[in-house]
Parts: sequence; C-alpha cells; structure tokens
Amino acid sequence: MRVKLILQSLLVICFLKTIPHVAAAVTCPGGPIVQNARCCDLVPVLKDLQANLTAGDVCNGLARSTLRLAFHDAMGFSNTVNMGGGADGSVLTFHTIEMGYAANVRLDLLVSILQSFVGRHNISTGDFLHFAAAYALTTCPGAPGLSFFYGRPPPTVAAPDNTIPLASDPINHTLARFLDVGFTPPEVVALLAAHSIASSSLSNIFNIVPTMDSTPLVFDNQFFKEVLLPGNFPNNSVDPNQTVASPFSWEIRLKSDAAFAAAPQTSAVWQGFINSPSSLIPAFSQAMSKMSLIGYQSSNLVDCSDLVPIPSPAPSTSTTSGTNPPQPTL
Repeated sequence: MRVKLILQSLLVICFLKTIPHVAAAVTCPGGPIVQNARCCDLVPVLKDLQANLTAGDVCNGLARSTLRLAFHDAMGFSNTVNMGGGADGSVLTFHTIEMGYAANVRLDLLVSILQSFVGRHNISTGDFLHFAAAYALTTCPGAPGLSFFYGRPPPTVAAPDNTIPLASDPINHTLARFLDVGFTPPEVVALLAAHSIASSSLSNIFNIVPTMDSTPLVFDNQFFKEVLLPGNFPNNSVDPNQTVASPFSWEIRLKSDAAFAAAPQTSAVWQGFINSPSSLIPAFSQAMSKMSLIGYQSSNLVDCSDLVPIPSPAPSTSTTSGTNPPQPTL
C-alpha cells in the first residue's frame, strides 16, 4: 500500500509539471484586468485616447487617420536591405524628416496632435502609435480587434523615403515592396480593407470630402464591391495621378485599388472578400496585427492585447444608394 501511495504521488507531481503556468490576472488602477502587470502602464494612455482622440469611442477622422499613419510608420523597413526600424514610431520622433516624404503629405497635423499625447505619457512613440491605431480601429463598427504587443524601445533613425507605396505605383512594384517587409499578395489585399473606413483630406469640385465607399463609418466589405462598379465621375480635380473614375461624385477611387481588383495575382482574393464577408475580419486582423510587429519579434514584447477594446458590431444592413453618405468628421 505504501509503495502504491508513493507511485501515485509521483504521478501527480509529474502531471502537475506538465500543466503550463498561467500568470495570475492583475487589476490595474482604474479597474481594467490584464494578464501582465506591465500592461497597466497603458491604462492612462487608453483613457486619454478615449477622451481626447475619439471623443468617446467615435469613429472619426482622427481615429481612421491614426490607422493610416501606423501603416506608413511600419512600412519603413526592409528584410533585404538594412534600413528603417519598422513599427517603431519614427514617423512621430523624426517627423521633421518623414513629413517631407510624398506619401506623408497632409499628415503633419495628425502627427502634431499625436505628439501631444506622447508628451503626456511615459511611452515610446512606437508603442504609443501602434497602441493608438489598435484602439482607434475598434471605434469603427464592424471592425475586428487587433493584437498589441508592448515594449518597443525609442526609434533611433528615421525611416527612409520611398518605402511607402503610392497609389500611382505599378502593382508589381507595390507587391514587391510589401514582399520586402514580409507580406504576400493575399495579405496585401486584406490590408486594403482599411480603405473601407478611409476618407481623403482632399476636396473635389463638389466641396465634399471624398470617401472610398458609401459606408465610411462602418468597417465592411462595401469598399471591395464599389471598386468594381463602373466609373462615372473622373475626380480629376482631386488628383489625376493617383485616382481613376469612381461610381459616385463623392467617392474617390485610387489607381492602386482598381489595379488590385483586376490583377491576376490579387483579383481572386478581392472577389473572395465580396463573396465571403466573414472571411475579411480575421484576414484583416491578422495582417494588421502582423504589420504592427514589423521589425520586432512578439516574443521580445509583452502581450497587452487584453487592453484593446472590443469593437461594436456592424449595423445589420448597409446598402449603396448612390446618395452622399454620412460625412466623416475630423
């Protein structure tokens, strides 16, 4: 009997050793519960963003532009040439350099606003920008949640110019640039879902802020549908080098989007997001989360995804009427 008890005890010990260690949850000051105490550093940052960037979780122009700026920041990297730090916040730290790049035209006001947030918190510009982008996306109904990893050091060098693809670039050039930072053609198409909630700071002859689909305040697949519609309005007054004719007077269609919708490398994926709207959410979430880690290994950072709010669902119906959609606000 004694030998049997000893053997049973040994079996229990061996079994317990195989159970992975789960960190105890931590309650941060102010209430949020996280799995890692370091994530509590981000609680005041989140509250500041909620109060002063999105005015109470509203999918406004600042929120959507923050997502765009995070993409521009992350693309300053190469897997084949030693340049840039990727998703390191260099666009905020070295703004006097990077705001001079053609791809960053009209983002200087946003950069100035976001810098004021960084100044109020003890946080690197890389952590701030990519946490702000993950939060900002959740203010748009229908959007997926993103993962966020914390602990980027301050950037040490500006991203080089010509790393952000332009709408006028040939599709093969754009795909090659994305491949250089580790993205396949299907992942690139998934990233373009951000255009579902995009608007332009340019105005057209109708003095309307152009959007890229008819549901600019909702993250959905409407953008993919409308890029395939016949173009009736040239929008040459916006930027003829970057745009092609769009289906509505208040809508802007980028040359690059039209090219991705038609190119043999990407057209099937494009159509797939139209045929299967539910596939768009995980595809974009994975691609955008991957974007936020360009230049980093998640194993070297702290997973603070539990501080990213849960987005609200999209409205049950959304249709294209051809009328001017609700206008996004700055």
